[in-house]
Amino acid sequence: MLIDGGITVQNQVHNNNRITLDGPGDIAGGLVFYNLDLNSGAVHNLNGPITVDNNLDFTAGGIDVTPDNYTITVGGDWNDASGAFLAHEGTVILPGTGAGPPPYG
Repeated sequence: MLIDGGITVQNQVHNNNRITLDGPGDIAGGLVFYNLDLNSGAVHNLNGPITVDNNLDFTAGGIDVTPDNYTITVGGDWNDASGAFLAHEGTVILPGTGAGPPPYG
């Protein structure tokens, strides 16, 4: 599914599909994705913690956990081609065996 903006839908069912954010906008907290691809060229602010059950791909976009330091849980791979992750003091949880994020400083 291609979304031209942020995503605020609550209680969505991912059905093991890929969501691609192809435009600017915030990402609502509490969302659960299967695969999430950030391809907007923009950095998306989190409005709460999110979970990606499989892979998180930073193709041409990024995530800012904001000064609220929200948590991102990724069950698969963290693929950061764009280098656009603003960690602040947020937490990344990688409970699976996938590739983790590179060190950000």
